[in-house]
Amino acid sequence: MIVQNSKLYSAREAIRSIEDRFNHKYHYPWVLLNSQHFTADFRKYASMATKAPIYFGKIDPDTWSYPPFIDVARAERNMGVLGGTNLYKGGSLSFRQEARYHAGLFFHHTLFQNVDYVWRVESDSQYTCDLVDFDPFKEMKENNRTIGFALTSKDVPRAILGLWKVTRAFIDDYAQTVVSPDESIMPWIVDRRGEYNTCHMVSSFEVVDLAFYRSPSYQRYFEYLDRSGGFFYGRWGDGPVKSIAAAMFLKRDQIQYFKNVGYSHGMFSHCPFQENYSEHCSCSLDETFGKSELIN
Repeated sequence: MIVQNSKLYSAREAIRSIEDRFNHKYHYPWVLLNSQHFTADFRKYASMATKAPIYFGKIDPDTWSYPPFIDVARAERNMGVLGGTNLYKGGSLSFRQEARYHAGLFFHHTLFQNVDYVWRVESDSQYTCDLVDFDPFKEMKENNRTIGFALTSKDVPRAILGLWKVTRAFIDDYAQTVVSPDESIMPWIVDRRGEYNTCHMVSSFEVVDLAFYRSPSYQRYFEYLDRSGGFFYGRWGDGPVKSIAAAMFLKRDQIQYFKNVGYSHGMFSHCPFQENYSEHCSCSLDETFGKSELIN
């Protein structure tokens, strides 16, 4: 979880939500990161929300700030333009910093040094179904899955201007590293003209084998994108970036759809469609936003 001190209460609610629905049985450790030092009160009261081990870390300023190759004036000018529109977080620097960090940097933090799998949790998310006799980590490991999701969506095209152009250049340069479209989810994210259709796995909930993000192919792709400046000159989210990477480097059977995970975060909400899950959930199918059509 990446969270600021001001989000203590929403962080506690998210932690309690997962503890009540799942982690009270397993006691998997928590890792909380902050771009500032956590206050003593935050550490105290966040720790009280779980009986599992909990670790607090500070994000390296060099991985959170503008990288040296970014034209700051251009970035601020573009943020001003997008901020003047109705684009969600169009003018937000913190959104860009966090999206970039999630896309290719968080797993370098020392607290993840000996970690194989992570479950991303947002501070203002709520989990609405009991995971009865179900462990997402075990599911991933035993079935050789690499990335797991519960919800898919589309981004606003103007938010990710340039992302596909840079990706196409990467594919041209490193075609030998890209999985055949016949074996991947590439047909799901590319239209008949060969353009990115903005479909992506919503990343506010994801379970990932960190070996994927640490792989040379993924790191090379992230650095290629990063050098283009699009995280700051545009408003690229980490969801589209990770989904495109999954389409390039993973086979379909390495991707897991968690149909029994109910959760809500901001405008996104997922409630399982299967009737046998309803007795374990407090969510409503009427409130489900988006589609989970990637994997059946």
